[in-house]
Amino acid sequence: MERTKLREVEKYHMHSEALPTINSTNAHTFCQSQEQITTNSKFLKDTVTAYYFKGGFIFIPNPLRKEVKREITKEVLTKLLYPPYRNSIDRSLEIEDLDIYGAYLHNKEISVKMYDSPVAKIKIKQNPYAPPEEKESFLNTGIVKISPIELIKKIRWSSIGIYYDWEIKAYNKEITSKIPDVIDQVCKDISQEICKVSFIPETAVINYYQKKDRIMSHIDRYEEDMSKPLISFSFGASCVFVLGTKEREDPSVDTFLLEDGDIAILIGDSREYFHGVPKILSLNKGLEDYKNEEFFSLISESRINISVRQAYKYD
Repeated sequence: MERTKLREVEKYHMHSEALPTINSTNAHTFCQSQEQITTNSKFLKDTVTAYYFKGGFIFIPNPLRKEVKREITKEVLTKLLYPPYRNSIDRSLEIEDLDIYGAYLHNKEISVKMYDSPVAKIKIKQNPYAPPEEKESFLNTGIVKISPIELIKKIRWSSIGIYYDWEIKAYNKEITSKIPDVIDQVCKDISQEICKVSFIPETAVINYYQKKDRIMSHIDRYEEDMSKPLISFSFGASCVFVLGTKEREDPSVDTFLLEDGDIAILIGDSREYFHGVPKILSLNKGLEDYKNEEFFSLISESRINISVRQAYKYD
């Protein structure tokens, strides 16, 4: 199969520490237009700069007030990654009754039981990052003792708002959770003051990336109204963000450095563009802001991405 430009760019960044082309300091030289916006938001800085790229894609470097950025990061690392919120490990491991973050605060080892199911066993066997003794313990006894920070860093994603069921590729209104007010209000302010569209923050995926993690190029197209934006927040470690077009074979590919506090918005034609994160970098511009937080070791080398969407179409 012929390798596309998009795939070539992804593979290049996967296997190098090279920085992407576009960043907060040079975006003005690559964008189609830019706008300095005076906001009336208690969550956004008084003045933010939005850079507009092909297809309507918007890049906004570090627009959040520091206290808002810390509040959102704290919500994720102390609450939103764990039950009752659905996450990437809750169908393999029995974690619903565990106080995972509490164990982290007290540095207390946790005993975790694996569900007795073929799917759970396959996931354990196929985990490329699990040490052999951990796999052996799970598969032989169904239980493993693990440090809380190790367990937390196994969580690849969690879901807030209306749950998107990856198995049936559809939203499930029967499974919902509250989106924190701070995330809800920030998204409403951004949609009103920057995107200039009405927007209901109904659902979000929180990706929790470690150094070796990546997500290859894809299109998020499961929402009913694709005219509504996908608002993407970045916290912690920097990453390479790759943006193609609607066609995987299109040679037009841009790469962005997304850093702590940055916001990227897929809107207009770009809402249906291929995009991905092939590389988590060692850079973390927010270290100073988080250094006194209890959760510092969970963010110092990790990246949080929150992608907020409107799930349904309304008259």
